[in-house]
Amino acid sequence: PYNRYLLKLYSAMLGEDICNFRGVAFKKRVFDKTANQFKLNLYPISFRHDDDELWEKSFYEKTGLPTKSMYRAWCQQHRFQEIKEWVHNNSPKLIVGTGFSYWKEFIMAFEGVERIFDSEEIHEEEPVRETSARKLIWLSINNGKTLLVITPFLGGRYGLSSDVLLEAFGKAIWKICESQLEAGDIRKLVGDSAV
Repeated sequence: PYNRYLLKLYSAMLGEDICNFRGVAFKKRVFDKTANQFKLNLYPISFRHDDDELWEKSFYEKTGLPTKSMYRAWCQQHRFQEIKEWVHNNSPKLIVGTGFSYWKEFIMAFEGVERIFDSEEIHEEEPVRETSARKLIWLSINNGKTLLVITPFLGGRYGLSSDVLLEAFGKAIWKICESQLEAGDIRKLVGDSAV
């Protein structure tokens, strides 16, 4: 389901009918090895839920870390620095983080700890005010070369799971891109080659 929601959000960003998300994915070669999109987890061990109790002995045996909170701290200290270097070395035009409760971690991973305190540079929007209290935040990172947009998680009770919400948030992300990116950067996002 997550990938389906992601492709619908992406389709809406491109101004495409979200019901045609499969066609958009095929046309744009989404996540193909030649594509310009990339999908990753901040914390590479994936869990169905976020609870600390999900840390099992097998994870300890693989990582040497006895608790999930220690694992997250290790990722924040080591993996986030690596992710930040990827951003600075490759200068992606747009990064979309999904999971609003992790907004500080997204900023730390893609830009650095100091930026979570730049409240005047972190912008907040509510794409669907009438029917949803869900919001997104965005900021310019990587010395203005990259936009970081953080949305609610894709799916779930409090996330983006309806077509109405996915379309509204996709369109909102695109408006942010239009207002913040240069024309050449936007062409890279929507051109014949994938984003």
